[in-house]
Amino acid sequence: MLALSVLVIWRLLYEVSAYSWLVLIPLLVACTAGSYLGVVQSRQAYLDAALTQDTWLRKWLKGRAYAMFTSVVFGFTATLFIGYKALVVTGGEFVLLSLFFAGSVVVYCRQINTLHPHVNTRYLPTMSASITLVLAGSVSALLYGFYVANETIPGELRNAGFSQIWEFKVQSLPQGTGLIAKFMELFVTIDAIELYAVVHGSTLTSLVAPLYLINSVAVAYVIVRFAAAISEFLRSLFMSRVVQNEQQ
Repeated sequence: MLALSVLVIWRLLYEVSAYSWLVLIPLLVACTAGSYLGVVQSRQAYLDAALTQDTWLRKWLKGRAYAMFTSVVFGFTATLFIGYKALVVTGGEFVLLSLFFAGSVVVYCRQINTLHPHVNTRYLPTMSASITLVLAGSVSALLYGFYVANETIPGELRNAGFSQIWEFKVQSLPQGTGLIAKFMELFVTIDAIELYAVVHGSTLTSLVAPLYLINSVAVAYVIVRFAAAISEFLRSLFMSRVVQNEQQ
């Protein structure tokens, strides 16, 4: 609910202030940190199985630089992508994507509880996230693909060129200012390319089905992994508080 509230506030402030992107920082931090924790702990579990406890190799094979790089890239990209979706989706699509997010959180937490007695604690986040991607990701991709495939394309776009379709997509994006608006336009361009291929399906038939599939899988993957990363971040905070209370 907290993440969805942040996105609603972001949507309301986007047209009002060039600094509306500051609202997304908590999501960026939570997603990046949660992703980082999962990668580092998974790496540590691998090292525990592969190396002896007192070897000097542990110092050089922790993989923290790689974990930080991949987590920052994913956190930044996913936060911007979800922020873009929050700006352009209709009410029905917003509800659908919100359900995907909430369902992914539930599945992830359920996997954590189910696997905890059986899986190495350090590998628990990675295995839980992987299962969540398969379960929640598959359902989300199918439902979103069905939703997108049944959307009605406006009549004026059926014979439109790419520039007209791009302008149509830009108009669906609220008027923002500053650098964040430029990032949002990058996603507009991606959407316009996809819509252009769909509109001109008679000449680009071979591209339509793969584009629908790629779009559905990409949206589902980002939302599910984003939800899992934030859940892991909050779980780690909660567990650290529990440990601190027990030590007092």
